[in-house]
Amino acid sequence: MGIESTRNPRVAEICRAADAFCLDSFEQLFQRLKDEGRIAPAADIPTIARVFHVMGDGLFWRRAIYPDFDAKAVLPVMVDLVAALLNPIPPLTANARSAAPAIQKANV
Repeated sequence: MGIESTRNPRVAEICRAADAFCLDSFEQLFQRLKDEGRIAPAADIPTIARVFHVMGDGLFWRRAIYPDFDAKAVLPVMVDLVAALLNPIPPLTANARSAAPAIQKANV
């Protein structure tokens, strides 16, 4: 579809609509995770969503045109890159959660 979209305006329109949906979905997800304190992104959310999107495109392209492409070999590195960009924050333990309100009150 990617190559056809360079020749066919209707296919290009469909591809752009699908891309916009995916990009918006990633942005919403990453923003929600940030708002919930589950990630501390290394860059702004729209940029991270675009990087994630481009990485996915590249992975799909390689798998489509190279029959011997070994996705399993690159996926661990891709996961590490995404983790570095998103910077996941470990959840609080039960003890830390119960102590958090007391700490917040003491700082007021």
